[in-house]
Amino acid sequence: MNLQGIYASFDIWGAVLCLVFALTAHYYRDFDREGTKRLIRILVLNAAGLITDMMSWAIWEMTNYHAYWITAAQMSDFITNCLNFALMMVTADYIVYLIKRRNGNPHRRWRGITYTVCAIGIIGLFFSRAFGYAAMPGVWESVEAHPIIMVPYLSSFVGLMLLGYLVISEHNWLMPLERIAFTLFFVLPIFISVTEFYIYGYSPVSVGATTATVLLFVSRTKMNTEILIDQQKILTEQRLSEVEKQVRPHFIFNVLNIIYYLCASDPAKAQRAVETFSDYLRDNLKAMNAETPVPFNQELEYVKHYLSLEKLRYEEELTVCYDIRCTDFKLPVFTVQPLAENAVKHGIRYKPNGGTVNISTWESDEAYHIRVADDGVGFDPASLDMFDDPEVGLEKRSLLDQEALRSLEIANFSKNSPDEEDEQQKDKYATSPDAGNRIGLANTHTRLKLMCDGDMTITSAEGKGTTVDITIPKENNHENDRSG
Repeated sequence: MNLQGIYASFDIWGAVLCLVFALTAHYYRDFDREGTKRLIRILVLNAAGLITDMMSWAIWEMTNYHAYWITAAQMSDFITNCLNFALMMVTADYIVYLIKRRNGNPHRRWRGITYTVCAIGIIGLFFSRAFGYAAMPGVWESVEAHPIIMVPYLSSFVGLMLLGYLVISEHNWLMPLERIAFTLFFVLPIFISVTEFYIYGYSPVSVGATTATVLLFVSRTKMNTEILIDQQKILTEQRLSEVEKQVRPHFIFNVLNIIYYLCASDPAKAQRAVETFSDYLRDNLKAMNAETPVPFNQELEYVKHYLSLEKLRYEEELTVCYDIRCTDFKLPVFTVQPLAENAVKHGIRYKPNGGTVNISTWESDEAYHIRVADDGVGFDPASLDMFDDPEVGLEKRSLLDQEALRSLEIANFSKNSPDEEDEQQKDKYATSPDAGNRIGLANTHTRLKLMCDGDMTITSAEGKGTTVDITIPKENNHENDRSG
């Protein structure tokens, strides 16, 4: 097999591999869909570039240099080089996305410069082809052709160097395989770009790009697996923690004490209370094994049983109102119930003469909505430091070593404590009256995000009450099981 045949074979296999990886990534359940979309763009663009490169080689092999086919081959080569510049742009976008997601630096200026350099390269390609110049050996004998031909080459070189600069300067925020992949992307083409001067139609960028895209896919798959394992562990711990909270001795003692006095004063009411308490305990046994999102009607039963027991204690001081307009969706077990519990224990409980808890649901075109509101004492929402994206926190845990974990604040799972004063603040935070409220809300938000890509917002003001809004996207809700 001649050299052209080897290049064509490489192009075919590289294109097939990239398309298979792109299709796999599209259907693969992952922790960061936005990042996966960017990786898919890289895979598809690289496959397209390899296909047009292969077409160029195929045309040259069968034409005997007829003018018509020469033009077709040059057009294929032109498209290949344009796609290579586009590939550099989407690769730059992916690198910036990863770094911004992990350390918050958007690198807008760097990305703008890279895009500009690639755009200049594409314009240079257009003019070099428009004037009939291409990277063939004979063309280099024409001195006047050199400046036009050098524009895309220099642009490609500068673009690759810019990629290299960012990868090297921000290497701490890239996974090991990502570092290797991005390094190959800009190193290999620079080392073998001399072949472009002597072999028409062959783009050295394809070697580095194809190798890099394969490694990027492998890296993302590996990190995705690690994060899904961590996610499952966290969700299991939080679910069992919520179940444990529901069967705490103090609450059970209060309920049994109330039932004891009702047996003498109102036996019929005591009988209903025993039935409700039995259902409540049964709910907790069910929740212990609920690893996937549950129907909202099931969650609503948990809420009603809990609030019925609290109603026994607070009687007329607690009013509960329901406005349930939709129920045909799923959510993590014990999502609404802890919010109702917080409304009673941290809102209504401390308000003179009691108050009201309102629970409502409705749907929009894109999502299902749940609201738990109370007119209790309220609080300052700024005191809640828990709404960082838990998926980003998991990604950082997978990325950073143990020493970095001790020195950086990692989402909801690690707190920075550089000195004794900060340790005292942490102790104060952990033992404050609202500590359980904070932890419960943080757990609810984490499970909501990880299991069904939901979101939670809190609006509160001291003396005016608290409103918690939950939004659950409709997309794939009934099939969604991101925890398993």
